Amino acid sequence: MAEKECVFCKIVAGEVPSFKIYEDNNFVAFLNIFPVCKGHTLIIPKKHFRWVWDLPDDLYAQFWLVAKKIALFLQEKHKSDFIVSFVEGIDIPHAHIHLQPQVFGKIQKSQLIFTSDEERMNFVKLAHEKIG
Repeated sequence: MAEKECVFCKIVAGEVPSFKIYEDNNFVAFLNIFPVCKGHTLIIPKKHFRWVWDLPDDLYAQFWLVAKKIALFLQEKHKSDFIVSFVEGIDIPHAHIHLQPQVFGKIQKSQLIFTSDEERMNFVKLAHEKIG
């Protein structure tokens, strides 16, 4: 897939709307449009890389530090016991990390959770206040 066709590159360019909860010079994090749990967040590098492993070492390290910062926020906000984190790239060929807040005994993994745009915007505002 060419970068110009990549939906994540379009999010970075502002061509596709998203609920961004974090952004810096190299990365952006936004709420998944098909969440499996509340707070299901995707983190992507702004520059197109096919796989997480394709990032240069310095960006790779920054990527996981950003994931840690956001995971700690999600854990506090959702009062979760842990954050499921995994990398993927099959459906959308742009490196990304999924973060999913979970509670022991109530693990959500296959159903989709839909929230209103208003609820998502409130979450975005809180994230900006807490993590920058």
